[in-house]
Amino acid sequence: MREITIIRNKGYYGRFRKIKIFIDRKFFIKIKPGETITIKIPDNSKQMYGRMDFLKTNKFSLNNVEHGDRLEVKAWFTPNPLGLFFGSLTLPIRIEKYKQ
Repeated sequence: MREITIIRNKGYYGRFRKIKIFIDRKFFIKIKPGETITIKIPDNSKQMYGRMDFLKTNKFSLNNVEHGDRLEVKAWFTPNPLGLFFGSLTLPIRIEKYKQ
């Protein structure tokens, strides 16, 4: 088992909503804005993504994630949130390795 820390920033989109985190297409945890959670994931885990309603984040590869790494669930500003419903099925939220 690998222990990783997930940090959810307080971005504009989904500011008052929890995001569901899936690992290898299976629901794992919910995380709210501003929350930091340390979890244990199986060593053979391949992929992680977030979901809010029917929209998903990017798919983040866990192949290069080691024990003790920190990942950030990071929202960014979009000037047209309605464009999400008419053009893209991707959340304006990204999962990436945490950079200090």
